[in-house]
Formats: sequence, structure tokens, C-alpha cells
Amino acid sequence: MKKHTLEYLNQGESCSRSILLGAAKTYGFTLSKSTLDSCNAIQAGFCIGGTCSAIVGAVMVLGMLFPEKDAQQKSLLLFYEIQSRWHCLECCKLTLQFETCQDFICELCDILEEIIALKT
Repeated sequence: MKKHTLEYLNQGESCSRSILLGAAKTYGFTLSKSTLDSCNAIQAGFCIGGTCSAIVGAVMVLGMLFPEKDAQQKSLLLFYEIQSRWHCLECCKLTLQFETCQDFICELCDILEEIIALKT
């Protein structure tokens, strides 16, 4: 998934769109234009440095791959992993901890893939 996500980032897609597109290509689900368009309003931490849109994209992936209860449990695990490693979910604070956003997104892809692979 990381490889595909990075390809989309390098093509100029936003963080959340890249996560969604990379996951769709890896796991074989389709994305509607309206789903992708919904990412337009959340990039750069909702345009105010708030919650990282790549994390939002990762949560959306979990919602697309799993039934509601499993998706919720896996989302909580994702938030726990991010908080325990970097102590925040905000775009502006996360970017200070990495050389580039792309570096964070690589880490996020690894975490997301581990969580997806877990049995529920």
C-alpha cells in the first residue's frame, strides 16, 4: 500500500486522497468521485493545521474494508498507535516531527497495514 500511496503523492494528490487511492489499489475496492472529492475540504489538517487528513483517510479506509464494529475497533487502535508514537493527531504538530509529510505518511501506511492484517 505504501508504494501506491507514494506514487499518488508524487503525482500531486493530497495526503488523504493518496491514502484512499493507494489502499483502493492495494485492497481492490472502488472509490466514487464524490468520495475523492470529499477530500478537497480536509487537506492540510482541515486547512487549519487540525486533524491530519492522512489519518482521516486511513480511518475511511478501515470503514471501507470492515463492518462497522470492526472498523471502529481498528480505528481506535490506529489512534492509539499514532498517539503513543507521536503524542498528537494534528497536522501542524506531526509535520514538526518529520522531515517531510511523506515520511509521516510512510509510517502511517505501515501502521494501517498492520492494523488491517489483524484478526478481529
